[in-house]
Amino acid sequence: MYLEIKQDWKMWIVGILSSMIYIYVFFVAKLYAEVGINVYYMLMGFYGIFLWLVKKNKTSSIKKNNRSIDKKMTLMLSIFTTAMTGLIYYILKNYTDSPLPFWDAMIAALSITATWMLANKIIEHWFLWIAVNFGMVAITIATEIYITSALYLIYGFVSIYGYYEWLKLVKQEK
Repeated sequence: MYLEIKQDWKMWIVGILSSMIYIYVFFVAKLYAEVGINVYYMLMGFYGIFLWLVKKNKTSSIKKNNRSIDKKMTLMLSIFTTAMTGLIYYILKNYTDSPLPFWDAMIAALSITATWMLANKIIEHWFLWIAVNFGMVAITIATEIYITSALYLIYGFVSIYGYYEWLKLVKQEK
């Protein structure tokens, strides 16, 4: 998260590597949507590297590439996230032994949207990460993955800090 706050493109590499570890952790815990989301994170890592290094003038500066979400995009992302939650929930409920299918689905859907927003440097992605990280505290406690609970608790507070750091950069540009 430090690299994300500093907008260092290497965060995508760290994300790919940590996702590989969490695929195993969440599979063992039967949190299958979280397994899937970590596969997605790995793929988005490559997409993020492309956007941040190749497509966006070879810079990772929010000052040059930041954008804020508008009403139309908010509606589109809300519909997408709701539909993804429903689809993932249906799969988890009917085809797996997931102990928390709805919550697992909702966190996964929010994570999909937040990661896309991050790759596109939409500052409001931090709001989704705040919800995801604190939601994951509850999920990992419920599934007795206590060390990961502590990690997500830290992530939650760091996400709040990250939002304010990005906001400072936006204000500096104006």
